[in-house]
Amino acid sequence: MTNAYWDLYFAYRDLDARGRAMKRALDSWTRISAREKNEIETGASEALAREQYYRFKSDVDEAISGRVTQGTRSGNGSTGGTLEAAGGVQTTERRLRLLIGISINDGEMIRPKDEPTEADIVFDWYSVQQDALQLRSELRRQQMLIRKREMELLAARNFLNPRLDAVARYRFRGFGDDLLNAEGANNGTAPASAVGNLSNGEYQEWLLGFEYEVPLGYRKGYLAVQNAELQLSRERIIHREQQREIVHNLSNAVTDAARAYEACQNSLNRFWAARELLDAYDAQDRNDMDVDVDHLLDAQRRVVEAEIRYYRSRTEYAVALKNVHMEKGSLLSYHNLHIFNHQPYTSISTTEELPPPQELLPPQEPLPIEELPPIEETRTDDGPENPAPDKADEAEPASFSRLRKSVFSAYEFVRRGPR
Repeated sequence: MTNAYWDLYFAYRDLDARGRAMKRALDSWTRISAREKNEIETGASEALAREQYYRFKSDVDEAISGRVTQGTRSGNGSTGGTLEAAGGVQTTERRLRLLIGISINDGEMIRPKDEPTEADIVFDWYSVQQDALQLRSELRRQQMLIRKREMELLAARNFLNPRLDAVARYRFRGFGDDLLNAEGANNGTAPASAVGNLSNGEYQEWLLGFEYEVPLGYRKGYLAVQNAELQLSRERIIHREQQREIVHNLSNAVTDAARAYEACQNSLNRFWAARELLDAYDAQDRNDMDVDVDHLLDAQRRVVEAEIRYYRSRTEYAVALKNVHMEKGSLLSYHNLHIFNHQPYTSISTTEELPPPQELLPPQEPLPIEELPPIEETRTDDGPENPAPDKADEAEPASFSRLRKSVFSAYEFVRRGPR
């Protein structure tokens, strides 16, 4: 469920970034179309701007609906799941609805409220390793199986000891020609009824003694001991391999968390650089300075790619932190979920020693992360407010208005939800 939540968060961020890129591409297209230049040069520039707009429009349409693909799930590369970021907003939102058990379509849209953390969380390797070896449920279950096998081995070794029993017996006997004969005599010499003779109590006996038994070769005992030792060795080996696998997965999770944070830093710096480049080109273009159209359109692509990559890195960092707590066995407490049990758990001590803690490289000093500048959005109750008309808007074709209304209305419906 957590993976589906962050998939939906990234789907919305991906849609927002592509929607802003589509608006910038449309503005560039209208400005280039209205500019008075050489017809041949204007036609080539207008075609490039038009191609850029329809590319971003296709991306927005894909980000709204999305394809039905498998999203982030457990076991796709890592135990807790590696971010896939596949599918659009509607597909990912339906997947989250399915997991949380609510209606698939109810006229509303779910948008995640929580933001991924941007803090640099450094895990102490020795602490998280010991927590994982103590809290993981499969290790505790395997320890119980080891304890069970130890008790079975102890019981099997009893077959290798001689057996000395104290026996005692006291009983009545009855003899007779028939089992039941009420008419015959039941004396001791010629009883007629066995039941009648038994009731007289004339034949009583008792026994008191010891029995000492020594099996030849102890074949049954040795077979039982060997089988118990084999089962105990098997459970101990499974326990040791489980520990190795948990330490391996935990090491991958901690390393991936550090990698995701560094990727988040790099993506943010890349986004700032791409945005400064686009702002410079936009300033030159609005001041009627000569700007290569290829460079302007390439700067727009760089901005949207850098912004999407930045939010993808933030989402990967959130999933990586979740995976660390999952490998550590503290996923419930990480999500503020607690199970109360009146019987405290007592760990079972075995002769198996825990593997020594493995060394990890110390994390490097991260670069200071900066906050993403707010995106200015102007909205009213009736929908997005149209910008003030200028020369480019006056020359805007009628097809532009229809495309703007159709695409922006679908985009705003997904982004804000129906009222």
